[in-house]
Amino acid sequence: MGTKADLLHRYYTAMLNNQQDWPAFEAFLREHLAQDVQFEDFPFGNTAQDAGLVHVKRRSGVSEVIKLYEELPKVVLFEQFDLVRVVEGEEKAFAWLYIAGTATATGTKLADEILLEWTFDSSGKIKGLRHWMDTKKHIEAFQPSVLKSTSEP
Repeated sequence: MGTKADLLHRYYTAMLNNQQDWPAFEAFLREHLAQDVQFEDFPFGNTAQDAGLVHVKRRSGVSEVIKLYEELPKVVLFEQFDLVRVVEGEEKAFAWLYIAGTATATGTKLADEILLEWTFDSSGKIKGLRHWMDTKKHIEAFQPSVLKSTSEP
């Protein structure tokens, strides 16, 4: 098995090819996700989750995580997706990304710099993922009515 960085490079390549080759990406996920995988598990809450954003919805287990990748192409069209760097440690790896795209429901353009925290189990399988991003920017792009309703008197 390669390094966590190698795995994440392969993951991002497969994810970007998702729409062209869904069966291969699904097989990649099933091979590399731990059965008890947790995506977007924030013990103290997350404003983007509270706003209902699909790409940061808390998900538990392989089938829930796979649903994310079935839903993602329906909510955002990526125009830029650059993996800048991966830094890894014992049980964690951090991926630094530049992304740009369009929220399909609103037509709003979004560009952001994102840090993704990946957690791995002792066998090297993906056990967790959390996004660290400009939450307000994502809510404005995907669900601007949420911000209006909370900021209006």
